[in-house]
Amino acid sequence: RSGVNSFHAVGIRSDGSWFHVVRSGTFDSSRTAGSGLLSDLDLSALGENHVRVVAQGDQGWLFVNGALVATLDLTEWGESGDVAVMAGFFAGDEIPGRSTGYRGFNVTPVTLLDGPINGELQHSVVSIAQETIGGSYANVMTEARFTNPSPASGGSWNYGFIFRNPAFNEFHAVVLFSDGRWLHRVSTGTLESATTVAQGQGSFGTAAGDTNLMRLIAIDGAGWLFVNSQLTATLDLSVATGPSGVSVITGMFEDDSIPGRSTSFADFTVWVASPRAVEGDDSHSDAATGEHIR
Repeated sequence: RSGVNSFHAVGIRSDGSWFHVVRSGTFDSSRTAGSGLLSDLDLSALGENHVRVVAQGDQGWLFVNGALVATLDLTEWGESGDVAVMAGFFAGDEIPGRSTGYRGFNVTPVTLLDGPINGELQHSVVSIAQETIGGSYANVMTEARFTNPSPASGGSWNYGFIFRNPAFNEFHAVVLFSDGRWLHRVSTGTLESATTVAQGQGSFGTAAGDTNLMRLIAIDGAGWLFVNSQLTATLDLSVATGPSGVSVITGMFEDDSIPGRSTSFADFTVWVASPRAVEGDDSHSDAATGEHIR
């Protein structure tokens, strides 16, 4: 929010819906950029709901009670400004004499760590090939566009990210495979501890030369994997590993490397953040109210 009528507003309503409204400088510019119904919302008296918004560049994501609700188009207004919790955005959505309590109000600035980087990962049957953007962070957002090194008929391959990798055999890894699968694997310090947490069939290009854009958001105990801008998986990151940088990898498993081949990647970028917290109470009034973090 950079001005009285210059902001994005995202919220939930007592009718079980969510909304995204944008104003680009004047009251008359106000328009609903997105809306919909929610399937998991506590509407009981004194009920609680957790709302998270991630905004990066021209794109954002709304999460309610841990579930991804919508991808947000932020192209119409992109100036920096305050962040606020608020109640009573729409006329008629206030109850005189009541207030809306909130807790755990965190603002996490998304800061570019490094990138975009382009490169080649040479296949090896001995070890995982990787390139790393260094650091010591648990909550990250990263993306890279990978080019398939061959068709599946020409040999198995995989590629993706390793993160929360402070030591050998301590990591989370998310990869795509030449047979159309995605996989989330975690290791807590020993070779024997490596476990596949989840896997499934994805929807992405597997032909030779096809490119796939992978984006990963990791926040505390949850993560979200997007492939070609579509949500592919919600990830359970509750198994604790330490903070680290992020690596693009190929050859997660020995049989998924093709001698003499390489996997190219482009626009490998990592963003990180450090949260700030405020707790309080929003009193209802005739106008939208809120507490701001600048």
